[in-house]
Amino acid sequence: MKLLTSPATKAATLLVLPLLAIAGTLEQGDVREVSADSALLPLKLSGSLEVAGLQFDLAYPSALATIGQPTVSSAAASHQAQSGQISAGVLRVVVYSTSSATLPQDLILNLPIVLGAAKVDPGPLMVLSNIRFTDAQGNGIAATSRIGAVTAWKRTHFTTTELNDPTVSGDRGDPDDDGMENLMELLSGADPKAADSANRQPLVNRQHDATTGEPYMVLRWRKLKDLEGLQPRVEMGTELANWPMLLPSIPSGVEDETTIEMQAKVQMEGPERVFLRLTVQRQ
Repeated sequence: MKLLTSPATKAATLLVLPLLAIAGTLEQGDVREVSADSALLPLKLSGSLEVAGLQFDLAYPSALATIGQPTVSSAAASHQAQSGQISAGVLRVVVYSTSSATLPQDLILNLPIVLGAAKVDPGPLMVLSNIRFTDAQGNGIAATSRIGAVTAWKRTHFTTTELNDPTVSGDRGDPDDDGMENLMELLSGADPKAADSANRQPLVNRQHDATTGEPYMVLRWRKLKDLEGLQPRVEMGTELANWPMLLPSIPSGVEDETTIEMQAKVQMEGPERVFLRLTVQRQ
């Protein structure tokens, strides 16, 4: 594999020979918040088993974030990563191995993100381009890209300006002011810009077992059948400030073309009050 370095950018560039018939995919995961002012962008390789080196450009809003040096994952320990600015708000990253080892079908790279004062939840819009793969001999491998499920959903529903405004597109944003945050809208298959989520709101009610007559508290909620990237949890507590228990959810038997209703229930015992709530977070 050959590497070229541009004196103007100080960023390494792969010299790619003619493309092979095989293909690989660089998967841009959803940005994960690390702290109040930092986040990580994970990158995973899938498809071809022959990729030994790769290059890509990452465009990002430089006024909102600074990208740190990339770090290879433990699964890709035989490789090194270099990066350099090729223009304002565009970073070039190259991953290579001096021993021509191939990359794993796994997480290969993390890009640290330092968030600016105008924090975007969990991170600003980032776009991959100019993706190149090579095998151990320097032959080009056809490259495609894929973005995480949460990121893909947000890009479908929000403009570029909105994607960099956490009050609109942030995980906890509620642009239609219907009481459902964006991650909850995604979970239930609702439209984040239309206040039409009344029939998709989680519902809690009290019911009695048909056989024993024992009282139960039941929480019902909807989720997309092809849900990816989110982890819903039903939590229980005896006071609103503390939710120490997790409850399992099972299908209720109600579904439509795109969503399925789930339910979690707990038996009521004595006079003690019980509270249930549904939370959702990124996986």
